[in-house]
Amino acid sequence: MERPPLPQREAAAACGVSLSTIRRHREAGRFPGAQRDPARGWLIPVEDLRALLLLPPAPAPREGKPPAARGGAGADPVDQETDRMIKKVQRVLDRQSEHTIALAGHTAALDRLEKGQEELLSLLRQLQDRER
Repeated sequence: MERPPLPQREAAAACGVSLSTIRRHREAGRFPGAQRDPARGWLIPVEDLRALLLLPPAPAPREGKPPAARGGAGADPVDQETDRMIKKVQRVLDRQSEHTIALAGHTAALDRLEKGQEELLSLLRQLQDRER
């Protein structure tokens, strides 16, 4: 499943790096899918972030049957346990990636709310000053 691209600030938050790091990588051409959006600024594809190893890689789909399934009822218990652990790690990586992207979105939303709050406080002060 392809994820929507992230604005630079959200990409930086998701990767745990500074905005300037994301900008430098973009300017160096390391995000080939980056696109400029008039309303949101530069948008960085999640796949580009993963390719640069700034985000954990998406788990690759497994081809064919896992080793334990190939052996049927007499499959090696170690192979079965290994398969079980691989699946568990893949689920954890999937969730971590989803949570990281969601956190970046929430962080950006919080930044916008804080900026709006500052603007409202400034307007309130101006109104109070006019009344004096």
